[in-house]
Amino acid sequence: MRSDTSPEVQKHFDALCRQLSEEERFLKGLEWIRLNRELLLAGFRARFPHFSEEQIRKELMREVYQ
Repeated sequence: MRSDTSPEVQKHFDALCRQLSEEERFLKGLEWIRLNRELLLAGFRARFPHFSEEQIRKELMREVYQ
């Protein structure tokens, strides 16, 4: 997968993650999943302002599971 993160920044990020306990890494992962979901939903709402919340959630499921 291609990344817009420089190798130097990625190394720093990886070092920070290694300092976390297993539980902290797990919780951080859940936080990132939630944030990603919220960003996707916000993007769908901006692109499809006429969609109902049900349509937005269907779009989210299509994006995530397709």
